[in-house]
Amino acid sequence: MNIPFCLQSELKFCNKNTFDINDVFVIGRVQPESVRKILPLNGQARRQAMFLVKRLSGFEDRLPIIFSEEIYKANLRPNLDKELVLFGSYRTEIHEQHAEDEGCLFQYIALEHIDPNPGNYDQTHNNSVHVRGTICKPPLPRALPASNIYYFCMAVDTPEHEDYIPCVCKNEYSEYIREMIPGDRIEVLGRMASRVYQDESGQNIETREFRVNKIENIEYK
Repeated sequence: MNIPFCLQSELKFCNKNTFDINDVFVIGRVQPESVRKILPLNGQARRQAMFLVKRLSGFEDRLPIIFSEEIYKANLRPNLDKELVLFGSYRTEIHEQHAEDEGCLFQYIALEHIDPNPGNYDQTHNNSVHVRGTICKPPLPRALPASNIYYFCMAVDTPEHEDYIPCVCKNEYSEYIREMIPGDRIEVLGRMASRVYQDESGQNIETREFRVNKIENIEYK
């Protein structure tokens, strides 16, 4: 299978025919006890699980994945005890109440392909997200003195849906981001990350975000 995904550090068009791009590449393992059935979509049976991706620091990002029953039976169930390579897209859905994400925005990987042979890939790039889309909210600085961190949101279109992806930029590219406005086109490379914090009541809240590492192909209005 020819996977249209760039594994290099530079951004590429990745042989996509659509104007927007949404590609995810992760290496890790499924948390077996997290696998469960969820509501079908367009008559197709689906399952959800948590995928654990280890950082160089040893911390594991907990990333929700959703996949068809067909993928589960043919590729995932026989390899639940193995390290796997997953290909898919970064998806978001609005939920009135969802225990796993902050702000009612459920962020997950829509699984499209599984490779049970991680040794064939560069393990230093075990969590790569490549998206091209449109800024849909003004970038906001983090509320700290002398902060160089900006939060923004991208809209990524496909023929079937539109995803709204929350992003965090905390490197030299934040100088570019702060000048952008809704409607500007942007192409970015980064990773899907999870974090846990305590709210005012002391309850642990788990949330996810797209952490931007590189930006190219900026188009201003």
